[in-house]
Amino acid sequence: MDSYQVPRPIVDVEEDAFEEVTPARLGKGSGSFVREIHEAEVPEEAEAEEEESGWKLRDKPYIYSLLEKETEYACNPFSLQLHQPNVTPLMRAILLDWMMEVCSEFTLKRESYYLAVSYVDRYLSACPGVKKEEFQLLGLTAMFVAAKAEEICNPKIADFARSADNGYSQSQIKAMELRLLRSLSWRMFPPTVFNWLNLSMSLWDEFLSSYISRLPAPPASLEEVLIHFKQPNQHSYKRYRETMQVLDVAYLDSGVLRYSPRHIVAGLLYLMVSKYFYESEYRLFAHISVSDESGDSEVHKDSLAVVFGDGNWALSPEEASEAAALKHAKEVQELFGEFSRRALEVRNIEEIYPSVAFLHGCMELEVVVELPVVCKVLPKAKLESHYEDFLAFQTHNSCNVPFVSLRLKTERGR
Repeated sequence: MDSYQVPRPIVDVEEDAFEEVTPARLGKGSGSFVREIHEAEVPEEAEAEEEESGWKLRDKPYIYSLLEKETEYACNPFSLQLHQPNVTPLMRAILLDWMMEVCSEFTLKRESYYLAVSYVDRYLSACPGVKKEEFQLLGLTAMFVAAKAEEICNPKIADFARSADNGYSQSQIKAMELRLLRSLSWRMFPPTVFNWLNLSMSLWDEFLSSYISRLPAPPASLEEVLIHFKQPNQHSYKRYRETMQVLDVAYLDSGVLRYSPRHIVAGLLYLMVSKYFYESEYRLFAHISVSDESGDSEVHKDSLAVVFGDGNWALSPEEASEAAALKHAKEVQELFGEFSRRALEVRNIEEIYPSVAFLHGCMELEVVVELPVVCKVLPKAKLESHYEDFLAFQTHNSCNVPFVSLRLKTERGR
């Protein structure tokens, strides 16, 4: 198959559905931008739908709590343009990438990193005119506070000071800590995009396994055709690392703040699931067509017509392959649409079109899959016996800043 090009969702839609959210459209001078971007209703439970499908959504109260807090902890997505004349989007990207590298070297959790990112962005929203010389101090202090909130054994303040080549004293870090806490009104436990993505990956694995279990003849080699993210095998681990790296680099671009974490996660998972099904040559859906028990079913007829032709016409092998891939891509979209509707409260897949368009370019990042720094620190047996914890450690990709720098430069040139 040719190299993969991530498709837009296969639905007829007006072109303006893909327009990026802009300050002008949101009324950036008003106080309603948070509601316009982030507000979401908590829907009623659909027990009948769960019983019919055979998959029961777990952790509903937790999901609804994430939904409710999205608005409460949202930051101004235009704070750099409106309130920070001394801080540029590239400076923010460089700071967050440095924070990511420090978190990786200190073997901190991904949640600690994304807590620190939330602190930085919310501080920039709350405190206009942050000085250039104290910008790194803000990131350093955000990591220090996040580690105390999340980690069991957090690094000492002297360790954080050394991570910045002792450019800031411990007293400066403590003074910034107090300013940070006061500026954020001591609200230090926001739902992060990592909360959403980590939970969504687990729910997707369960959803797809339930879907497979209801097939008349499940495929023999599940590991290859099941697009899982959090199973303890090499296929899943590679997908998990790649997806997390795309999320990491996307958050270096301040444009990501225009979308709610839930829509970023839904858009990212849609893109990655589509990519991995494509790379597997849609073997799962091909298996479903072949193993359908009712040989006269419309699905089976359609599959034969696509591959072998119907009536007096026939497709060439290349045309048949392209038509089959298009058909399977639509099946992936429908499957993911069902999942996102029930697990992420995305009522219509069109909701995620803007975030899909934003994330699409991030998939061009050159990903790395070498083992994280924590593997040099903790025994292999301990990591293997606590696989979920192993996945939780933050990693770093040295390609991030060059990639985002080019991306931001390209956006400015448009």
